[in-house]
Amino acid sequence: MNRFNMFNNNNGRCYNDGFGADLLYTVSGRATGASQIVGMAIVTTTTINSILTLRNPAGNAAALTITPLAGGTRPVSADLVMVQLQ
Repeated sequence: MNRFNMFNNNNGRCYNDGFGADLLYTVSGRATGASQIVGMAIVTTTTINSILTLRNPAGNAAALTITPLAGGTRPVSADLVMVQLQ
């Protein structure tokens, strides 16, 4: 299982890429504004030491800008959590 959470300054999407293919069921995002993007997915692997990445899809208008200050004066955090389920 993996989960991500970030505040960013522009519209955007994120998804997981694994085993050389886009995992489209993992896409999370929003169309406008500056706010939080959160995603969670269970990804099944069949190969030992598989590589899983979190990506901004090709063709998006701009790169995601992760902000340290989400509308306030105190810093916010971004996280990526990956857990192996057995």
